[in-house]
Amino acid sequence: MSTKHALVGFVAVLGALGFMAGGAAAQETWTPTGDMVIERRDHIATLLIDGRVLIVGWYTRLAELYDPGTGTFSPAGYTLFSHGQGPTATRLLDGRVLIVGGDSSVTFTEIYDPLTGNFSQTGSLNVARRAHTATLLADGRVLIAGGLDASSTGTLASAELFDPAAGTFTFAGNLNIARFAQTAALLPNGKVLVAGGEYILSPGFAGVLSSAELFDPLSDTFSPTGDLTTARCCAGSTETQVLGNGKALVLGGFGAEAGDLYDPATGTFSATGNLNIRRGVPSASLLPDGRVLVAGGAITLPDGTAATTNTAETYDPATDTFTQTASMNQARQQHAATRLSNGQVLVTGGGAIGSSEFGLKSAELFSITATVAIDIKPEGFPNSIYPGRMARIPVAILTSDTFDASSVDATTVRFGATGSGAAPAHWALEDVDGDRDADMILQFNIQDTGIVCGTTAASLTGQTIDGQTIKGSDSIRTVGCQ
Repeated sequence: MSTKHALVGFVAVLGALGFMAGGAAAQETWTPTGDMVIERRDHIATLLIDGRVLIVGWYTRLAELYDPGTGTFSPAGYTLFSHGQGPTATRLLDGRVLIVGGDSSVTFTEIYDPLTGNFSQTGSLNVARRAHTATLLADGRVLIAGGLDASSTGTLASAELFDPAAGTFTFAGNLNIARFAQTAALLPNGKVLVAGGEYILSPGFAGVLSSAELFDPLSDTFSPTGDLTTARCCAGSTETQVLGNGKALVLGGFGAEAGDLYDPATGTFSATGNLNIRRGVPSASLLPDGRVLVAGGAITLPDGTAATTNTAETYDPATDTFTQTASMNQARQQHAATRLSNGQVLVTGGGAIGSSEFGLKSAELFSITATVAIDIKPEGFPNSIYPGRMARIPVAILTSDTFDASSVDATTVRFGATGSGAAPAHWALEDVDGDRDADMILQFNIQDTGIVCGTTAASLTGQTIDGQTIKGSDSIRTVGCQ
């Protein structure tokens, strides 16, 4: 098969859903956040250990950082080289970020150190490449596989391994099939799944691959595995998460209506349920509850017109179905999506067909907020509060059939008139409502809550240990007011 196209395939490694806030009533929303410093598409966004996000790429040396605490982007200095399109950025085990390749002629690689904020040169690739994959191995090395050659007219089968301790690249075994724009994911068994991609047929035309193979870091060799159910290409950068069941979901690709699910136990792919909207170059992000968020992308309208969509949907591995969710505020394709430490998904930049600017500066956040039951001053009603008094008020987060209060990260909880007031001074687990389930009881200093005379309700916000956002509210009565 040969065609000219620009579609993206994605890999996310899935696991079983846990007992957490996902069962509670939840609201899924997109909200705008600060704009990037400059317009970008086909860029890379990498989550740092401290929770910030490093943005690099798209024909500029200017890097930037997103701070989720302030919701703003700021310049982060300059990369040593403009990597253009097709580089990779991989967070190493020590927190530094390895930036490799791009624009075919580049053998130059560099490392970003978030502790110093500096970019520095490291060892060079043995072969210039772009549209390759970079996968962090369990032992800390990085596998660089395939890609386009320096002239962009040849497809590479070679692979290299980066050793962070030595700062050098060495050849690894060759891929069985030369490919570029493939997708790759680290499996729970330590092997790397490499699937799909393209190969050059003639200038401007490429064939699409359905083949897949496995890299074994113990022998540094590739071996064939089962084929995708449909040929897929054009992998983009997406974070890979490993959970309980260890299967790999492959999404996107030329004309693909469904996903592919890889089972490492059998070495085979099987088709998933169909997407609600066939889309290319979307983003795919693993959510805290185990579902996969698929957002935006290039679509074809009923009249055959090419367009960009703002729609989004989620894949649930428990039911093998895709369900539409809230739409983004901005239609975008070739954007970057990064799951933040708090469980939100940051989407940055991209392009929009028909827009006056093909590169976008805008960014937005996808959030899942679960509504949970809280009880202010348990066992007491009405919930009388003396505003400004130097005392503490107890607030209970209640366990129910669909929510486990012990899953809450108490350090993230805030309580007050708006839900963003006081941090808890103390917390403990105990059964406050007599149903034999452990609830979380938290104590807050009243003077820090922002509650004033006339306030009739107070709210609580927070996150579970797995990053699920929660909220709850209860009525109050202020007393002692003149």
